[in-house]
Amino acid sequence: MTLLFTLLAGLLLRPSFNSCSVYPQEGWKGDETVEFRQAGGAWERPDFFRGSLTGLREDTAYELRILRSGKTIESGSFRTWKSNVPVARTIEIDPASFRAPCVIDAQGSPDGWVRYTVKGGAVLENPSSEPTFIVRGARYVLLDGMTLRGARGAQNVIFIEKSAGVRVLGCDIAGWGREGKPNYTRLTGDKRFGPGNGRYIDAKGRAIDYDGAIRIDKGASEVVVERCYMHDPVSRSNAWYYSHPKGPQAVIVAGPDHSTVLRWNDFVGSDAHRWNDAVEGPGNFNTDGGFNRDADICGNFMIFADDDCIELDGGQREIRCWGNRFEGAFCGVSVQGCMVGPSYVFDNLFSGLGDEYGQCGQTVKTGGGRHGETAHSFVYDNLFWGPGNGIVMRENLALEAWNNSFFGSQKIKALEKSPASKAWDNRFGLTLPEQELDPGYPRRPLPFSLSRARISVGRSREPVVIDITGTLPEGTRIEKPQAFDWFEATLSGHSVTVRFLDEKMHARRDYRGAFLLRTPEGLSRPVSLYATSSYVPPLHAERPGDFALYAPGFSLAPGETREVVLDVPRAGQYYLMVYGKSRKEGSKSYRPQLEVSMDGQTQGVSVQQNYKYPTWTMIAPGGNLESMTYDWQLEAGRHRLQLKGLPIGCDYAYEALVLTDNPESFDPNRE
Repeated sequence: MTLLFTLLAGLLLRPSFNSCSVYPQEGWKGDETVEFRQAGGAWERPDFFRGSLTGLREDTAYELRILRSGKTIESGSFRTWKSNVPVARTIEIDPASFRAPCVIDAQGSPDGWVRYTVKGGAVLENPSSEPTFIVRGARYVLLDGMTLRGARGAQNVIFIEKSAGVRVLGCDIAGWGREGKPNYTRLTGDKRFGPGNGRYIDAKGRAIDYDGAIRIDKGASEVVVERCYMHDPVSRSNAWYYSHPKGPQAVIVAGPDHSTVLRWNDFVGSDAHRWNDAVEGPGNFNTDGGFNRDADICGNFMIFADDDCIELDGGQREIRCWGNRFEGAFCGVSVQGCMVGPSYVFDNLFSGLGDEYGQCGQTVKTGGGRHGETAHSFVYDNLFWGPGNGIVMRENLALEAWNNSFFGSQKIKALEKSPASKAWDNRFGLTLPEQELDPGYPRRPLPFSLSRARISVGRSREPVVIDITGTLPEGTRIEKPQAFDWFEATLSGHSVTVRFLDEKMHARRDYRGAFLLRTPEGLSRPVSLYATSSYVPPLHAERPGDFALYAPGFSLAPGETREVVLDVPRAGQYYLMVYGKSRKEGSKSYRPQLEVSMDGQTQGVSVQQNYKYPTWTMIAPGGNLESMTYDWQLEAGRHRLQLKGLPIGCDYAYEALVLTDNPESFDPNRE
């Protein structure tokens, strides 16, 4: 039985809390007019409509009609969802007798949901390698207000499939997933998914991926994840520096039937536990992949991923992404696999991209993959701030962008190469100080606000005070991942004081973190923090037992060539690194590009990292910032490496070059 939607005379209406998908009996012809109203009120037309009504009121009855040539051809009514649902039965889980997995197949009803919680509000530990909860064949079930730890070795804490009307509310989830170590063997077979090239592998030698705290799978519908805080998974992702990222996620949405809502959640990664994607959607180029259809992603905070904050890729049928704050990832939102469409990305704050190495891709990732012939993505009313490459239009893409604000160098690129795409009324080259970023993102129904959303202090260790205005609910507290031990945030009255612990800030150059001012119900205001230290990676970085062959430093001007002779003692897999820093201080877009040849054979162009301090960075044959880097497979004997400076991003000086079989020893961002 399909729940919570209306089917009248062939018209399919799928509401959520604030939106409704509209599917006419015969599909859209292009000459229709849509009107809607609160039941019994005056008819109105949406400001923008391609299949979704947005900005609706919760728990409200609406009527809708579709007109052609002034005549009603289809009509229907629906009621939006309500936040507070009636509970008929509460099941309290006793931590002392709990055994995982707990399979939930309870059958509630619209008038009487079944609620699961933990007795006395205790922490529910799961010492097993099984999921804590498997929700299968359930109806109208709440998992409410639980603090979940463990499921170490399991890929998921909560696994939901073949169920309808499931809500996960106000849960704090950490400590799940498979433990791994980096593997630097050569990628074989499937380079996208296989182990090797810096990816973390489990005890069975498998690349760690799809370790999501919550997985929403096939056969699920009307699933809500709300006010949850996910942090500190066991493992971490690798960065594009080595290969396509693989690692843990906060949430995985794997082709559910319809009507998925993620709202008001905090998915907080860290450099110690980077997400691959904060929210991943398997099936990027499948018509029923990812969120599939009828979804709202609203009011979430997603930060510190090595790939995307969120993938919308897949079906993208009436997928609405709004009111979120995306930060600290290689890309913000990915719409590259829009196979059916339409999808909508609006009223979001992109407050500065950058993976663990500071690399940035597209803020809204369009990608070069396949798209549905008529699939559209609509991007409007967003704020693009800080590092990032804006939006790159693609030849096989249909994307419309309007009324977006682009700050700094972010912009829309290659519009002329995408005949099905349009852009208008966008603003470019704007400036906005960090302290003036709108702290109202992510959009949440809270009675208080903060004076700052993001704080960068450089090497200063002076305390920073954040003011609170409005009413602070009783029991509101500071929450932060365990990985952020280098600062303290203290709540006192109507202010938060942040103190930076200098004694814990000498092991790496960049310190990036976040904390939440979180109410007992799980709603929060987030603050992100950025600091630097005087740490400089050492020139001689190898550990005992590692192979490292050093060569003298050199400089390259445009068109200039340098040759380095490498005497390799044994055949094997190696990585090449150079040690140096940018000669163009303050230029974030400056990335030296080199033509690389080995033994007289051109290997391609290598794009180097841009750092303002001396560090090691990789030379990859044919590497670039948006595809995997590769190792060098060398035979024993003498090899001649030739590097040629190119006109784009040359004039670079290196202090040393090294050939090594353990690149982790020279990783500039690892403690």
